[in-house]
Amino acid sequence: MRKPSYLIIIFLFSLIACQKKKSKNISKLKIGESLVRSLEGNPSTGYSWQYNVSNPDNVAISVEMIDENKDMLVIGAPIKMNFTITGKKIGETRIIFVYKRTWENNTPPLKSDTLDIKVD
Repeated sequence: MRKPSYLIIIFLFSLIACQKKKSKNISKLKIGESLVRSLEGNPSTGYSWQYNVSNPDNVAISVEMIDENKDMLVIGAPIKMNFTITGKKIGETRIIFVYKRTWENNTPPLKSDTLDIKVD
């Protein structure tokens, strides 16, 4: 009658093994060097990517919206938002991107993305 306990142990180990571990996105930049973080969104629904920078003196961020359907009118089609992040000052910073409607202050974002940057 030891089989049920073995099955429980195997089941628990399989649950632990299947859990998705959160990988930490750490990017290194030199001063003046840039990287692009591309996130897909759909501003026609009111949702857009917003960001918060923990140490804004360390990086500069510019945003470009890329409409891959620009040759034809596709209402409600997704677009890509390219965030170009450039190293300005030596140090570390964290950028938290959230996908939400700007007027919904007490609503959690639909998606989020975190990027840690080290500027050398």
